[in-house]
Amino acid sequence: MIHYLLKKSLLIVFLLPLFAFCNTTSYSIYLAGKVRKDKEITDMQDWRSFYAENLKRKDIKLFTPENSLEDTNDTDSIFGLDCYLIKKADLILVNGSTKLGLGTAQEILIAKYFKKPVLIVIPPNSHNRRDLVMHGIKYQDWIHPFLVASTDQIVISHEKALDVLENIEALLSTRL
Repeated sequence: MIHYLLKKSLLIVFLLPLFAFCNTTSYSIYLAGKVRKDKEITDMQDWRSFYAENLKRKDIKLFTPENSLEDTNDTDSIFGLDCYLIKKADLILVNGSTKLGLGTAQEILIAKYFKKPVLIVIPPNSHNRRDLVMHGIKYQDWIHPFLVASTDQIVISHEKALDVLENIEALLSTRL
C-alpha cells in the first residue's frame, strides 16, 4: 500500500507541473514600426517601451526588429530574422502614428502571408489618418486603403491597443 501511495504521489508531483505548464497560455507580439536611427534615438518617443512596461505583468513576449543583429550590413540576416520573428509571433502590433516606411509595410504583408492578425495604431490627424483632398474629392478621416485592407483592427491610440490586448484571444481568432 505504501508503495502504491508513494508511486501515486511521485506521479502527481511530476505530472502536475507538466499539466500546469501545458495549460499556461502565453502569447507573443511582434512590434512593427519605425526603427529609430541617428538623432531619432534621442528625439523620438520610444513607443515600444510603452508596451514593454504595460504588458510586463502579463504572459506576453514582445519581439522587436530593434534588437535584431549587431551587423546591420548583413541585410539577408536582418530580413530573415525579422521574418522569423513575425512568423513566430501570435499577433503583429503596428505603430502607425508616424509615417510608415518600406520596412513596416513589408512587415504587415509578411504577417498576412503567415496568416497573423494585425492590429495597427493610427491616431486621428496623423500622417496615416487625416482629412485630405485627392483628385478634387474631399475625404474626411482618410486612411490609406492598403492599411485598411491589410490590417485586422485599427485603433486610435496605444492605450486603445492595450484595451484590445486585454482580450487578445478575440483578436487571435481573426486569423485568416
